[in-house]
Amino acid sequence: MRKPLLYVFLLLAFVVIPIQQTAAHPGRTDSSGGHNCRTNCESWGYEYGYHDHNGGSSSTTTSPSPSPSPSPAPAPAPAPRPAPAPQPTPTPVPEPKKAIETINGLLADKPSNILWVDLILKETARTSTPTEYKTINSVKVATSRITGATQAHKVENNQKFYYVSSVTDGDTIKVVVDGRIERVRLLGIDTPETKDPRKPVQCFGVEASNYTKSLVDKKYVRLEIDKSQGDRDRYDRLLRYVYLQDGTEVNAELVKQGYAVAYLRYPVAQTENYKELQSNAEESGLGLWGACR
Repeated sequence: MRKPLLYVFLLLAFVVIPIQQTAAHPGRTDSSGGHNCRTNCESWGYEYGYHDHNGGSSSTTTSPSPSPSPSPAPAPAPAPRPAPAPQPTPTPVPEPKKAIETINGLLADKPSNILWVDLILKETARTSTPTEYKTINSVKVATSRITGATQAHKVENNQKFYYVSSVTDGDTIKVVVDGRIERVRLLGIDTPETKDPRKPVQCFGVEASNYTKSLVDKKYVRLEIDKSQGDRDRYDRLLRYVYLQDGTEVNAELVKQGYAVAYLRYPVAQTENYKELQSNAEESGLGLWGACR
């Protein structure tokens, strides 16, 4: 009789204990054997929230994990440096020294012409570019153009005549003197300005320059000094009376035809003669006396 009672007791133990554990506090369990405790959790020995009846640990409401902070954007790569602009290749310019050597070689048989470099280059520059006129061929052409320029001066009737290389304006010319090109200021007269940077071109200045060119340019002239004056002015120009080979005095001719006036600021030996020529030209309305009143 005792064994059946024992079996009944064991059977009740297996059935009643799980029921007590399950019914220890209200609320159904889920498929995992746990559920949420919402009321009187302290009296049952549980915390509020979800817990597991199969031995898992109870837990409160899980806080969401903080989202990871965004990674900083990568720094932009430095901009590449621009390549340096190509430098233009300078145009080669003929060296004056080489040009002079070329001319010296061409005129080696005429030593008196070696120092005529300025004259030769200026002549050729009229029809050539600045680069071309320094070439050997251009120098040859220039040399052939200069008629009668085989020597620095010529002597006639025991008088020395010098070659006029160019005319600056009505009262200033360039003359080859002893192998050098000298500027010569015509004594005792004054023509209207054309080259003074401080003044505009004056009335009849161009006409006076052209008339002087027609008289002396590329011709031989005789130069005469005035003992009452110095050899040069403050611009280092020679102060001279200028005569053509036929004896014509260029200074007086310019005043006579109305292209110049007597320069009275610095009187010279010929001043009185120039004043008389000026008076006659003014009365006749010649040159600037008829054009510039």
